[in-house]
Amino acid sequence: MQIFAEQPKLCIVKTMPKKPNAEAFTIAIGERLQSLREDTIYSRSDVAQRCGVKPDTVRQWEIGRAVMPAIHWATVCDMLYIDPWQLLTGRTRREYPDMPVRLRNPSKRPSKRA
Repeated sequence: MQIFAEQPKLCIVKTMPKKPNAEAFTIAIGERLQSLREDTIYSRSDVAQRCGVKPDTVRQWEIGRAVMPAIHWATVCDMLYIDPWQLLTGRTRREYPDMPVRLRNPSKRPSKRA
């Protein structure tokens, strides 16, 4: 005589994924920005001058009261010698071996325009 255990029933629950906490995200990026800036020789005033904003604005970014606009990301990351990915996640791309370093398709060559 064989006894088979009942298999559990599968239930599909339709739920929406939770939205990330925008405030915590802003604070985390601000803390990374401050930490990475303090690792260099640059002050808040230097970053503000390069971005064309007031030093208090950079302070607001660092403490998480304001979101750094995307237009300033490239400038700040270039100034601090970091990759935007590092500012976003806190890790370098080297820590993610599967993460592509080049996002463009290498098989496509740029067009030669005169």
